[in-house]
Amino acid sequence: MRLLCLFLAIVATDAVRAADNEDSTEPWKFVSIPDLMNDDVDYPDSRWGDALEYVLDAIRAEEPDFVLVAGDLVMGGWSHDREHLEKMAARYYPAWTNRMRAHGLKYFTALGDHEIGDDPWQGEKRALVPHYKQAFREHLQMPAGGPPGFDRTTFAVRHKNLLMVAVDMFEQAADGAVQVRVGDTLRLRFTLQNADLFAFWFE
Repeated sequence: MRLLCLFLAIVATDAVRAADNEDSTEPWKFVSIPDLMNDDVDYPDSRWGDALEYVLDAIRAEEPDFVLVAGDLVMGGWSHDREHLEKMAARYYPAWTNRMRAHGLKYFTALGDHEIGDDPWQGEKRALVPHYKQAFREHLQMPAGGPPGFDRTTFAVRHKNLLMVAVDMFEQAADGAVQVRVGDTLRLRFTLQNADLFAFWFE
């Protein structure tokens, strides 16, 4: 089974502190909701609307600072051609973000395999992977600052005593083949002094 999504979370005692100097000793919470939909869902949507309203209302009742979504926001089988991909992205990503905003939920989301058309990536689908990533960037507007070629698909966010890192693990070789990799190719370097590190791995 291949690794398809990664969030790193670094909980610090001294190394990571909020940029706005908030008191990071106060308890706070976030909710992790990977694969919340994993389907192409409109907003509103007669098929899933009631169930999603129930789930998101329950999440909102927990009063999280934010929700963490480790990919697979959509089904993403939009690989007929670039025009079709962009049309579907313009339909389903705003539906996803508008639903979250309607429930007052701040979110951070990583890029999963469904956001780039779903495994396997063969034939003409390979050529669409960069366009899938661009659609994700444009519609989700995750924080900037990733390595070259991975901006807004790899990013870091600090919140109180937490540093979250979303890692885009999907790289394309010269022949267009998609490889799932983490490490030196992204040149991610972290200095972790007095910090505990844990990772959300989703397969």
